[in-house]
Amino acid sequence: MKTKSFNMFLKSFFSKSIKIMTTTGTSASLKFIRLKLIVVILLLSYDSFCQDWQYYDSLRQVSFDLKDIENAEKYAELSIDTYSLSHDTMNNDFADLVFKNVEILISQEKYTEAELLCQREIAIRRKLLDYKNENYAQCLANLAFIYNNTGAYNKEEPILLELLVIYEEIFGKISMDYLQVLNDLGYVNRSIGNYKHAEFYYNQCVRIAQEIYGKNEMNYAIIISNLAGTYRKSGEYSKAEPLLLEASEIIRELYGSNHIYYATILNNTAQLYLELGQIDSAEKLLEQAHNIVIANSEENDPIYSQSLNNLASIYVMNYKYDEAVKLLEKSAEIRLEIYGENHNSYAETLNSFATLYSKKGDLETAERYYRETYMIFKNTMQDNPDKYAISLTNLGDIYRVMGNYDLSEKYLREAIDIQSSIMGESSPEYINSRMDMLLVLYATGRISEAESELMNIIPCLNQQLKNQIGFLSENEMSNYLKRNLFKYNFIRNFCLKNKEKSPALVGIFYDIELNLKAMLLNSGIQMRQSILDSKDSILINQYDRWISLRSELTGQYLLHPDKRDKNIGQIEDEINSLEKGLVRGTKDFVQSMSLFNVGWKDVQSQLAEDEVCIEFVSFPDYDGTELTDEKKYAAIILRQDFEFPKIIYLCDQTSLEKLMNQGCLISNDSTSSTNADRGVILMSNKQNNLLYDEIYKIVWLPLEELMKNAERVYLSPSGLLHKVSFAALKDEQGRYLSDKYEIVHLISSAELVTGVNKSQYINSNDRALIFGGIDFNKSSSLTSPDSSVNDIIIDNRFQNTYWNYLAGTMTEANFIDSILKISNINSYLTYGENATEDLFKSYSGNSPQIIHIATHGFFFQKAEYETYDESFNEGQYLFRLASNPLLRSGLLFAGANYLWRGVKLPSNIDDGILTAYEVSNLNLNNTKLVVLSACETGLGEISDGEGVYGMQRAFKIAGSEYLIMSLWQVPDKETAEFMQLFYSYCLQNNKIGDAFRKAQSEMREKYEDFYWAAFVLVE
Repeated sequence: MKTKSFNMFLKSFFSKSIKIMTTTGTSASLKFIRLKLIVVILLLSYDSFCQDWQYYDSLRQVSFDLKDIENAEKYAELSIDTYSLSHDTMNNDFADLVFKNVEILISQEKYTEAELLCQREIAIRRKLLDYKNENYAQCLANLAFIYNNTGAYNKEEPILLELLVIYEEIFGKISMDYLQVLNDLGYVNRSIGNYKHAEFYYNQCVRIAQEIYGKNEMNYAIIISNLAGTYRKSGEYSKAEPLLLEASEIIRELYGSNHIYYATILNNTAQLYLELGQIDSAEKLLEQAHNIVIANSEENDPIYSQSLNNLASIYVMNYKYDEAVKLLEKSAEIRLEIYGENHNSYAETLNSFATLYSKKGDLETAERYYRETYMIFKNTMQDNPDKYAISLTNLGDIYRVMGNYDLSEKYLREAIDIQSSIMGESSPEYINSRMDMLLVLYATGRISEAESELMNIIPCLNQQLKNQIGFLSENEMSNYLKRNLFKYNFIRNFCLKNKEKSPALVGIFYDIELNLKAMLLNSGIQMRQSILDSKDSILINQYDRWISLRSELTGQYLLHPDKRDKNIGQIEDEINSLEKGLVRGTKDFVQSMSLFNVGWKDVQSQLAEDEVCIEFVSFPDYDGTELTDEKKYAAIILRQDFEFPKIIYLCDQTSLEKLMNQGCLISNDSTSSTNADRGVILMSNKQNNLLYDEIYKIVWLPLEELMKNAERVYLSPSGLLHKVSFAALKDEQGRYLSDKYEIVHLISSAELVTGVNKSQYINSNDRALIFGGIDFNKSSSLTSPDSSVNDIIIDNRFQNTYWNYLAGTMTEANFIDSILKISNINSYLTYGENATEDLFKSYSGNSPQIIHIATHGFFFQKAEYETYDESFNEGQYLFRLASNPLLRSGLLFAGANYLWRGVKLPSNIDDGILTAYEVSNLNLNNTKLVVLSACETGLGEISDGEGVYGMQRAFKIAGSEYLIMSLWQVPDKETAEFMQLFYSYCLQNNKIGDAFRKAQSEMREKYEDFYWAAFVLVE
């Protein structure tokens, strides 16, 4: 037998020898050879001394230290076998031998053999009741490691839970060992789709990591990144993004922006943005991450293949199919070599191929790839139920599109069962599966089942929407809506087509409209109102900074791209970041307000017996498989005594557009003239009648049966109907609708609930600001002492393009100013060269109750063919070619012709052209009434669900309650007369709405439709 003293000597020798190897004076390779020779001599002597398990165990240790893993494994097996022949194996010595062998097998990734030995060791220690110490804990840790690396998460979790108890007893909760097990439990639960449990464990990790490491350490960054990944998978995006950004900053500070760790966090952030519909942001991050991976890894590295796969997926989303195919082929090649054809990683690449071919319309190839993916995940479904469920959903969806509804339903039902049991109903994957099932039920004509499915989906969709409105900027929220709009548009189609079978579906449809219509506009208004009403100095300072940067950005956008600040992207990012901070700062206020809290029954409760509410809607048609480019128009009608709202299909957009394009009363083009009649192109009364007779037949006649005995009609337009003057429509007996009904225009009928506290009268306590008789060729800004005009150069292309003086606006402004003053209203009139844009902006934050602007106005449709070119300089093209629709709509103030004609103005000079974008930056919360006595101020770019992006939206964002604007180019003289009548009626103690309608009625007695019907009052 080998003596203990000899054994101790051997260990001491090896320890000292290793130290010798690290000393200077001899090359490492020579030291290593000498040491090995000494070891061999000693072992030969030891071999003659004894032949037992300790001898082989010593050889194992020597081989392992020399990194001779193959011999280390052989001697480890011999030590176990030798011990087993001559000793009882139910003891700690034997368990220690097994433990050493397990570690060798793990180092070689021989997980099957390692698992068997690990289980044997556990059995021994449990029988010996030796399981409250580090040895037993390490054995459990090894087994958990094996299960983790083989994807056996269901086996891993109970091992980790047992290990957690032991580590708490040995090390306490505030320890790295306990923290590691908690982190592993979070990972396991996230991997199997049990997001709530994962969140629970990761949150504990965050608290402990802060106490052990602080917040500026890699381990903390990893943990919060893991928690963010869990929030992303469960659809709680507002919680995920701040954690990812925090982790990103920590890693960048610790390792720089070119480290592989930084690439990992960029990838995780990109996955979040992808789910939020921010495709361009996601692509930018993934390309940055991929470049880092290329610089820091080999091509056969799993990290490299993952990066290829991620980037390919985003290219598929952006229709870059050729680039995506190349990346996926390389990823598949690498993963096939590393993992083989039955591994989950290889399946992920196959799934990406399937998605690519599905988007290209090659359904058969997509189905083949989806089925291969499904078969691989099926083999590991016990340990990867979330991935298996997603493969089921994908397969079910492709069969639905192919028309194989039986197979589609089979796979979708299995996916739903798995996801509902582990992921919860807030999971995006679960909602997608339910949505696909709804499509299948609809396609197979099982309407009652489909309706039941719809009832399950609606609350989930609404909650998701509510979650995002509290943390995304307006632009990001718009992208999120676009990504999810298919769901809502299908539901709209379903409700419309099945309204007869189930009238309650119209109530669902109406509630969707109340939630979505002008949602971005209303949430933005409420956010600003909350900030400005608060006493939070930090929040208000952030708001001021945001407004300042938006103003700076306006100037940048109105430049040739080559002349813009190179840091414009950074300005845009800062604006977006500030806005998101403001949204989060007012989240509780916004979510507690009317958004998502108004239903059709709330609207109905505000209606009197003689009132009707009409919510016009427009949405893409669903052809049974997908949404088409053709839009439908319908009207939802509600009265006090209706059991459910009623919906009536009106027409398709092609028919409506064709009709509206026949006349110029409803302008589809940009400002076409700048003459003294405010840009008017007259139409004959006969043309007007023919056009509006047809619009009446399509848009209003189908509703007449439901309008009996109605006195007041609230209506909210949609799509092209924003360009229709409903007051000018005549019934079949030639009677104007505005004579039959008191018509009230609303952005959304939800305002019947949310706008009940509006001021409805002009009174003597009000202040008024009036602009008229503006000199477009001259501005007091250009004659001020500190202005420099020496650099002014006129672009010859625009010398004949200018805005003419409007004599009628001076008469109009003088009259309004005088009658307001007679009524003891504090009125300030400005005209000529003093009616500057800067003066108007100066009232932001202290605006009067009444603002009247009599001037020229313009709106340009989005340029389809015109682009910036080398000859581009200044002038009207600044606005015509702007990408933001709020920059293509504007009002003209003093000196506007300078810039309009291509004059280069010094940077400190007011250009005299007030865009809708600039208006949206102002604070007009004190203002109850804005009157835009100008051309086309009611026009703008129409956005589905959000209405008109132009002056209407801008002044509503700024805070005005009532807005009078024009739908087409209006005549100068008659417009002045209309405005005089309107104010006269206001000052006779009429409500603003009543005064407007009385002015229209009186004008109808004297003039053709063209002269009075352009103006609408939006409440």
